[in-house]
Formats: sequence, structure tokens, C-alpha cells
Amino acid sequence: FIWFSDQLGAERLDTTYHGICYPVIYGYVDSLDAASSLDHMKHRMTGPEGEVYQSNHFGDHGYWGVPTWGMQAGSDMQPFATAAYAAAGMADDAIKPLSFVARRVCGEFQRGAFPETANEKRFAYFSPSAGVFAQELIESVFGLHRDMTSKTLTVSPCFPSDWDHANLRLPSLSYEYKKDKDRINVKLTSLDGCKKILRMKTAILKDAEVYCGGVRVERGIRYECGHCELTATLPDGDTADLSVVLHPLDFSVGCDRAAACGD
Repeated sequence: FIWFSDQLGAERLDTTYHGICYPVIYGYVDSLDAASSLDHMKHRMTGPEGEVYQSNHFGDHGYWGVPTWGMQAGSDMQPFATAAYAAAGMADDAIKPLSFVARRVCGEFQRGAFPETANEKRFAYFSPSAGVFAQELIESVFGLHRDMTSKTLTVSPCFPSDWDHANLRLPSLSYEYKKDKDRINVKLTSLDGCKKILRMKTAILKDAEVYCGGVRVERGIRYECGHCELTATLPDGDTADLSVVLHPLDFSVGCDRAAACGD
């Protein structure tokens, strides 16, 4: 498989910027291929703080016929890695690229500004990074996807395992998350008139229960590579007081050794 042929006719196996993430984010590959791609990204394209590196080439990155590609941990790229990890239910990995950027932005050098390339030592100017950072915190970590065409609001919380609470306040929406062992509570108020749908990635489950306002709601469980997808359509209303009780499957996998390999 190649991504493109460069100006010198060489077939390039690497991809531009977010290319490794897009097929996972938009569902172009099944969960097995998504897990394989993200495993490659996590173990071969990730730095010590969880920052993801991507090829810095474009079609016009050639000067006098000489390609000038490199690798960078751009702050504009990290939220796309978060979105890809969240799409595969990898909550503990999904927060790391955002945390990496946040440490740079809130550090003594940048002092609140977003740099284009996260480790560059010049004052920042890159407003797109701030926008996608906020977007993926809302859409991937809090897991809120609003589709006004279909009038649906999908709730897919993807918080790290060591977060026991989180809150979000937006002009027309409030969201409160609490976790106590295998019980998750979400109180969501949205004034947009959208139908609320739970679509939550979890560890492999034996069973699960979903309640809204104390009333049990019919749920579905779909088994994917490395995770389950728990779904439920919530009752109509501006506020959903949601409670999810997870019953994880207790299993283990043992082997004498492991080897990393590829094509």
C-alpha cells in the first residue's frame, strides 16, 4: 500500500500529517485494522510524553526537486491522535496528546499561547491548534457529537481510567461525569431539542445495565477488537440523568514472549 508518488517518482509509504488517524476516526477501516494502525502509532510514532509524531510532508514540499520531509509533534496534530484513540476506546491513551500540548501552552515559555510545533522555541501564533484542542476535548474526551441535521446528540464519554469526575459548561449545554468503580453517572442537560444517544466504548464486557432517571433502558453491546461498544437511546427531554453499570469480562492472555513485526 502506498500513499502517493513524490516528484521524483518514488512511492511513499508514509502519510501526511493526520493520515494515519483519519481512517480510524471516520470508520474507513474495521476495528482490527484500526487497532493495528493505532498500535503502530502508539509504539513507533509516539514520544515519551505521549506526543504523536507525523510526517511533515505535503505535495508541494519539494524545493529544486528535493523533498524536505521531516517528523514533527505539531500541536495541531495532537488532537487528531486523541480522536483516533477515542474512536477505538483507548481512553488512557487519548488524553496524552492533549496533556502534552497543555503542558507546553501553560509552560513558562508560551504562557498561554499555542505553538505550531509543540517544542519550538519561539512565541506561538497558531490559533487553529487552540480550536482543535477544544474540539477534541469536547468531542473525544467528553464524547459529545451534535448533529443538527438528524437532531441527535451522541454521548460517548472517553475519560482516563483514573478520572473519577469531570464537568463541562457550554452556553446551551452542561455535563457532569462521575465514576465509582464500575458505575458511571452522567448528568447531561442540552437545550437543542436533540435526541440523546449513548454510544460508549468500554473494556470487554460480560454484561451492562443502563438507567436514565432511575428507569432501566434497553441497551445493545457490540464486540469489537479490544473493546465493546455499548449503545442506548435515551428518553426524550432536555436533561438525561444517566447511570451505567458495567460488568467487565474477567480474562487474561498469556504468552512466553512477544515480537514486534511488520511488512
